[in-house]
Amino acid sequence: GVQQIFAGTYNNLTTQTSNQIRTIQGDVSVNNNLTITLGTFNFGNVAARNVVVNGNLSVAGTIDMSGGALAHVLTLNGPNNAIATLTSGSGTVIYSGAVAQQIFAGTYYNLATQTSDQVRTIQGNVTVNNDLTITLGTFSFGNVIRTVSVSGNLSGAGTIDMSGGPVAHVLNLGGVNNAIGTLTTAAAASVVNYNRPGDQFVFASPNYRDLTISVSGNKTMQGNV
Repeated sequence: GVQQIFAGTYNNLTTQTSNQIRTIQGDVSVNNNLTITLGTFNFGNVAARNVVVNGNLSVAGTIDMSGGALAHVLTLNGPNNAIATLTSGSGTVIYSGAVAQQIFAGTYYNLATQTSDQVRTIQGNVTVNNDLTITLGTFSFGNVIRTVSVSGNLSGAGTIDMSGGPVAHVLNLGGVNNAIGTLTTAAAASVVNYNRPGDQFVFASPNYRDLTISVSGNKTMQGNV
């Protein structure tokens, strides 16, 4: 079956039962928790939708942002964020809470972090099919070995922290433009791999452990390395 989810502001919003598609009819704001027990929470294909969750995101089902190839936006402000499946389409997921946050593992189109002085830790491997923007705060790989792969551009004034564990984390960068405020590493041989088959900018940092150029093309440093 299929259900419509009305637009508006909720305190808690929960979906239940399996194999159901539930489609929002407009922008949705959840002041507390969004729980998708089963089925699919669908952004629809009519217009670009915005969903804001101020509490925790708990999903054993699917969030589908692929409808209409539209620039849907999901903003997460709570500390705990878990999801079984994200179908990202052309959407953007923004982490902007005023607390330390979990970043759920999976495949994103655009992934952005906002607000200052927050540590946001990935809960598994992350793939970004377009751009990773770390506007402020810290994007942490955590204490278990992780791989992050970015096909588009890396930007932002924040920090990438690969020092956890310490283990050999991997950051694969496939975009033309790559810039970050700070890279933090530890004694373990974490790897930053530039893998675009063509020209790329290499961000400046004194803190690389292993820097790898894995394909041909001109790789231009943006400062001292």
